Amino acid sequence: MNTLTTTEDELNEQKDTRQMSLFSMLDEAEKNSEQYLEYTNSIGSIDIIPRFWRGKNAIFTKEEAAKRSINCTNSYTFSNKKFKAVISPAFVVRQTKSGETEEVFAYPGDREELIEKVLFLIAAKQGLNRVKVGNQTRYGIFFSLYQVREELKKINKTRSYDAIKESLTILKDSRIKIISEGNDGVDYTVTHDIFSDAILESSGVGRGKNRYWIGFSDYLVGEILKLNYRQVLYSRFTNYSSALSRFLDLYLSNVWKNATYHVATKISLNRIMENFGKKQVKIDSKRRDMRQALLDLEKAGVIRSVPYAQKTVDSEGNEDYVYELEPTKKFVDEIIKSNAKHKGLKKLSEAVEQGNAHWLDDKGVMKA
Repeated sequence: MNTLTTTEDELNEQKDTRQMSLFSMLDEAEKNSEQYLEYTNSIGSIDIIPRFWRGKNAIFTKEEAAKRSINCTNSYTFSNKKFKAVISPAFVVRQTKSGETEEVFAYPGDREELIEKVLFLIAAKQGLNRVKVGNQTRYGIFFSLYQVREELKKINKTRSYDAIKESLTILKDSRIKIISEGNDGVDYTVTHDIFSDAILESSGVGRGKNRYWIGFSDYLVGEILKLNYRQVLYSRFTNYSSALSRFLDLYLSNVWKNATYHVATKISLNRIMENFGKKQVKIDSKRRDMRQALLDLEKAGVIRSVPYAQKTVDSEGNEDYVYELEPTKKFVDEIIKSNAKHKGLKKLSEAVEQGNAHWLDDKGVMKA
C-alpha cells in the first residue's frame, strides 16, 4: 500500500515538473534588421493588478509610519469583477549615505517591478527548480546578483548590487492580499503573494558570488500549472523609461487577444489608471501621463497613432476619457504568435496529464 502511494506521489510530482517545464518553451530570441527581440511570459492575474506603489514615498521610516497607514489599498477591476489589493510593506535595514544603518518600511515600487520582471525572464530562460524547504516542496529559481545586473544592463536599467539586494528583500518580505467584493455584499480574501522562501548563499566568488534561490508561492505555481500565462515581448516592454508605459504594453498584450489590423478597440483612462495603481490622481494628471504612455507605444510600434481622448462618464459617475486604439501590423502578428504558442502549450499540457509526454524526460527537459 505504501509502495503504491509513493508511486502515485512520484507520478504526480513528475507530471507537475513537466507541466512547469512548459513555462520555458518560449520562442527563441532573434535579431531582426531593427532590434533584438527577446520573449518572456506574463501572468495576467498578477501583471495587470495594482501590486506596486506608484510615485514617491515608497520607503518611509518607523517615525513616519506612526503618522500614516502601514498598508496601502488599491481598488481595481479584473475580468469585470471588483477587487482590492492590500499591500503590506517589507521591513528593511539599510545603510545611509553617512554609513550608519536605519530601519525603514518599504513598499515594492517601480524598481522592484523591474527586478521582478528580470526574475521571471530568468525563470522562463532556465526553467524552475524543485527544492525541499522544510517539509514542503517549492518551485523556484537559482540566480546570482551578477546575472540580474547583466539582464538589467541589456535594457539600460543598470542597478548597483546593493540596490538589487534591497529590491530582492522588498519583493520577498512585502505581502499582497487580494480581496474580492462578492455580489452578496461579503468580501472574500484570496492571497496573491508572488514569492515564498528565499535563500542567500554567502559562498562563491566573481560571477557566482551572492547566489540566491527564491521560491514561487503556491498561488503563482498554480497559475503556471493552469497555463495562465502568455508569451510577451520582453525586450520591448522593459525598454520604456516610464512605468506606466511598461504597464500599458503588458496590459494590452494580455487583454487584446483578438487584436486585428485596421480594427480599433477602446480603453478607459480610469480603468487603466486604476489597474496601474494611480486611481486617486487628478484627471488632468491622468490624461497627461496616459498621452505620454501612448506616445511611447506609438514609437515602439504597438499602436498606429495616438488618438484624441473622448470625454465620457464611467460606471461610477466619474469623469472619464476613452481612447480608440488601432494596433500595428507588427503587434497583431505578435499576438497571433502568442495565441498560437498558448494553443500549442495546451496540447502539450493535455499530453502530460494523459501520460503521453514522451518528448520530456523525468526532469521536464526536452529530449534530443
